[in-house]
Amino acid sequence: VAATIFTACEPNVGGDEPQTPTTPEGPTAPEVIANNGVGEDGKIALNSVACAYYLGDVWDKGVADYYVALTNDTLGVNASGFEVPMHQGGWILYLDLWGAISEKTWNAKLPEGTYTFGDSRGMGCFYNEFSLATNNKEQVLVDGNWLYDIDDIFFSAGTVVVEHTEAGYHITTEVVTLTGESLSFVYDGPIAFEDQSDDEEWKPV
Repeated sequence: VAATIFTACEPNVGGDEPQTPTTPEGPTAPEVIANNGVGEDGKIALNSVACAYYLGDVWDKGVADYYVALTNDTLGVNASGFEVPMHQGGWILYLDLWGAISEKTWNAKLPEGTYTFGDSRGMGCFYNEFSLATNNKEQVLVDGNWLYDIDDIFFSAGTVVVEHTEAGYHITTEVVTLTGESLSFVYDGPIAFEDQSDDEEWKPV
């Protein structure tokens, strides 16, 4: 059931083949995000929300699923219909987090706390199956068209720390990839979760 709702921000898991987004860039080289998006503090700063879904108590076990995709880039769509970062150094971070059920499904709020990478779909879980990062690691001009090498990066361990702030959220994500590389992401700002739950809660008309 959960997998069917990941439409607009479904991660691309098609491998490392160069992808061509349908949004035209023209013959001039697109902007490059310096140092592959990594700042002086060693963190990749994400500044916008690609999508955010509140899925509620999907398995009727008293724990809710919050799915959010964060990015530092303009997004385009590749030939397979998946969203991808449009500039070299661009990232999309997909987080599948499980926490306390929101009282107001139409105004869900991701609970504060530490979410730990695993496969339990339990309270405080940073769920492995739908959590990954997508990186535009290279752009190459071929026959007048810019091609992008899009890398989907899966994790072997990690934590997500969520704090509520006046601006919305401060979210820090520390992960280890399947190849042993450490990555660090940070997001500051609002997140409005779209209610896609079946929870029986009162909703305003």
